[in-house]
Amino acid sequence: MTDNRIPIVHSIEEIEDSMARERLDGLIKEPHVKGVMLWGSRATGFGALDTDWDALIYVTDEYYQGLELKDTIWLEHDESVEPKRLVIDFSPVSDAWFKQQLESPLDIDHFPYEEGW
Repeated sequence: MTDNRIPIVHSIEEIEDSMARERLDGLIKEPHVKGVMLWGSRATGFGALDTDWDALIYVTDEYYQGLELKDTIWLEHDESVEPKRLVIDFSPVSDAWFKQQLESPLDIDHFPYEEGW
C-alpha cells in the first residue's frame, strides 16, 4: 500500500500554492489581523494537492463586528484552470465570534455565512 498523504503544513512559508500563500502573507500585514490558523485537510496532510486551503483569520472585534454576514467567508478561485478550482476558504473570527459561539444553542462548528453563489 502506498502512502498518498501530502505533507503537514506548519507555517505559511510551507504552502506551495502561490495564490494561497500570497493571500495569507498579505492578510498578516493588515492591522486588524491578529493571527492565522491553518486547518482542514490540506494543512493536516489528509487532503489532495488540488483541494482548497482552509484558514481562520483571527481579527479584531471592531473589524469583525463591522462585517456584513456575506463577508464572513472569503472564497477565492483559480480561474486559470477549467473547471475553475476553489483555492481559498478563509473565515474571519474574533473574540466576539467565539463568545457568540459559546452562547449559541448550536454546536460551535455551526456559524452563519453565505457562499454567494
